[in-house]
Amino acid sequence: MAFSCQSNDEIPEGIMSQEEMVSALIEIRMLEGQVASLTISNDSSQILYHFLEKRLFDRIELDTAVYAKSYDYYMLHPEQYIEITSAVIDSLKLRSQKLSMPNSGTN
Repeated sequence: MAFSCQSNDEIPEGIMSQEEMVSALIEIRMLEGQVASLTISNDSSQILYHFLEKRLFDRIELDTAVYAKSYDYYMLHPEQYIEITSAVIDSLKLRSQKLSMPNSGTN
């Protein structure tokens, strides 16, 4: 993925790189979509989401405090946040297109 001239050297210590943030947000958005597609009550979906989110963070070895600090950092740096969000959206669109393509019989 391409990002602007901003180098990771300029990101403060303890903040995820843009690439790490994109990867984490893709996983989080996919999880949100999975939970949202279930036909369960809002209360149950919130409980399930928080349970699955914790499992996701454990699986990708992401500390919730580091994620929250990084998210807040990028929210205060809109140009970087927009780049991250655009990369996440593009990736999710590509995944969706791949899933909706009919199997042509070739792998």
